[in-house]
Amino acid sequence: MGWNHLWSGFLVRAGLELSTLHSFGIAADSTNQPSSGVILARDGKLYGTATRGGAHNGGAIFRSNRDGSGFQIIFDFDPGQYSTGPHNPLAGLREASDGKLYGTTLKGGDGDGGVIFTLNRDGSGFQVLYEFESSADNGVRAYAELIEGKDGLLYGTTHFGGGLNNGMLFRITKDGSAYQVIHEFDFNSGQGAFPEAPLLLGSDGVMYGVTTDHGSDIDSPGCGKDF
Repeated sequence: MGWNHLWSGFLVRAGLELSTLHSFGIAADSTNQPSSGVILARDGKLYGTATRGGAHNGGAIFRSNRDGSGFQIIFDFDPGQYSTGPHNPLAGLREASDGKLYGTTLKGGDGDGGVIFTLNRDGSGFQVLYEFESSADNGVRAYAELIEGKDGLLYGTTHFGGGLNNGMLFRITKDGSAYQVIHEFDFNSGQGAFPEAPLLLGSDGVMYGVTTDHGSDIDSPGCGKDF
């Protein structure tokens, strides 16, 4: 009758009773400010990200058994001396069909626009697949989780970036060899702008999503729009 989820900095079991599985703290090397949900991977463990904390206070990736035991930080993000290292993951993780974990960070990379990364479930093999540039046309600040399309490519959104800096949709190969912008949002067209939520791949093969602002051609701008 119970189910597990992550909420307000706590890993909890909800249902007929509520119990804390893990408390995120501010102690040295601890994790804090988890801003997205956990995923249940094929190995039966829960995986998630924390925006802050870790050995370098750049955020971390953690895993836990479903009963809360075995909590472990499997990767610490390190901003480095000049904050060019990937850090501060806001979005959660995606376990792709190859069994690897994929995600994004808000900050880091050469342009400090965040990165797309991958790693194994044991924390090994961390690799930056793509670096967003803060002033480029290729996207800035990925707020939401990636999804995997039926074509095996990873798809996502950025809150900013594009010709008008209104955000965009992108796709990338799982090895990072090819990155492509597939749509740039235009606030002035009424199609919406500044996406924050993850995409949804429907059973019809169509991707669905929302923006936080719907554009200037509607009477009440700022209310959002779906697409």
